[in-house]
Amino acid sequence: MKHKIVFVDDDPKVVKALKRLFTKESFEYYGFNSPRQALEQMNKISPQVVLSDQQMPGMEGIRFLEEVQERWPNTIRMILTGFLIPDSVQGAISRAGILKVLNKPWNDLQLLQQIHIAFHYFDLQRFTEIWL
Repeated sequence: MKHKIVFVDDDPKVVKALKRLFTKESFEYYGFNSPRQALEQMNKISPQVVLSDQQMPGMEGIRFLEEVQERWPNTIRMILTGFLIPDSVQGAISRAGILKVLNKPWNDLQLLQQIHIAFHYFDLQRFTEIWL
């Protein structure tokens, strides 16, 4: 099974920058500029990892990832933000089951490592469910 990642950011330049970064990777990349658009396509894509920007008009990243968790609970959820996340939001991060909070601007190598770790985490969860 080929790994798939969905990335959501309202800035088209960021979506394109990640597409360029991921071109040599072994996973499939799907970029969206709105959470609603991503949610509409998720059933068709069936991604293992979803990475979302936090600050977006219409729906913040944490709320988007809460919805992803409700609909696709096995999907690994990560958030990318250029802002400090206040302590008051930490509970929402926990409720949304967000595995990792990543910072903008990102380091390409570190971002890729975190995505590969997320895919491995997904595979380990799946393997554990099969064998238990």
